[in-house]
Amino acid sequence: MSTSRFSLSAKYRPHRIKGLVGQDHIHKVLRSFREEPPTSVLLTGPSGSGKTTAGRLICAIVNCLSTAPFDDAWEPCGECRVCVAMAKNPPAFSDYLELNTADSRGIDSIRSTVDLSYRMPLAAKYRVIMLDEIHALPRASMNCALKPIEEPPARSIYILGTSEPTSLPVVMKSRCVQVPLKRLETKKLAGLLKRICGQESISIPDLQLVQMAQAADGLPRIGVALLESVMRGLDPDSANAAAAVDGLLGKSPDATAKALLHGIYNGPDKKHFAMIREVEHAAFVLETMLRYHTETIEWIVAGRPNDTSHPMRAWRAAIGGGLDITTASAALKTLLRAATESKTYAIDGRYLLVSVLVGAP
Repeated sequence: MSTSRFSLSAKYRPHRIKGLVGQDHIHKVLRSFREEPPTSVLLTGPSGSGKTTAGRLICAIVNCLSTAPFDDAWEPCGECRVCVAMAKNPPAFSDYLELNTADSRGIDSIRSTVDLSYRMPLAAKYRVIMLDEIHALPRASMNCALKPIEEPPARSIYILGTSEPTSLPVVMKSRCVQVPLKRLETKKLAGLLKRICGQESISIPDLQLVQMAQAADGLPRIGVALLESVMRGLDPDSANAAAAVDGLLGKSPDATAKALLHGIYNGPDKKHFAMIREVEHAAFVLETMLRYHTETIEWIVAGRPNDTSHPMRAWRAAIGGGLDITTASAALKTLLRAATESKTYAIDGRYLLVSVLVGAP
């Protein structure tokens, strides 16, 4: 692992549009800002999804000094003084201001920021002001922040970040270009972690990378932070990678998920309930069960082909021929409900595993 004092999250923060993994739906929108800079942008998404990264990238997009012709693949050049400043130390760039409104909630702080936005930028074409966690502002400060959104400064762009868009005034949302960032699919986040491992010259098994991606719940910042924690506990040859991940997150849910699915298909017994009592992260187990069960449905629909090279072949053979598509569909609904409830309600996920095992409606 590198001896740099920068965290992995900072070291591998994307500085190009295509670097926003799993956010393909916003690439075209961000690229359009080069030709038609917005007056205000609303970045929405859960904490850790990349709102700050996107905000800094927007500053580079609108201010990049590159003269390269614009097309569908245009990217900030990464070489001009603006791009270099935004990549190395964004807070030090004179025309980029980043304010976490959860900490700077006072009206005086917001008022001084608004006043600054009506002045000409010092070194760039546009001054970019990012107000993160904008929903945390009290009413008076929110009304103050609304002024430049309604009456945009000529040479400033406001970027608002929030994990709670429903808490914002409708008038504020209606005047912003809305850019939603979403959680990454487990496969894509695991792929991102694998690429970082390659850059850092370490080896972690794919199963453990998937486990970390599941633990991060699709959030890149959380996933990379987990990877860094694991890397700090690795032996020089990475031989203890699986043990390091298990030590951080608990044992892999793989075997438990397969055993519980077998119980759903063929009827539960006391060993399944004993397994549930030992589960540390029920949400991981539920997601793994969903993944395997969906693959099993695809296998049934395909006529149960005997693919001797498939890693699930032995487990599928143990299922037997009793599982039909009707039973599989009912189990899928139960699993989906439980997975949703595990993220929505403050409930011990082991109770949800029991409900799935016994087929509760």
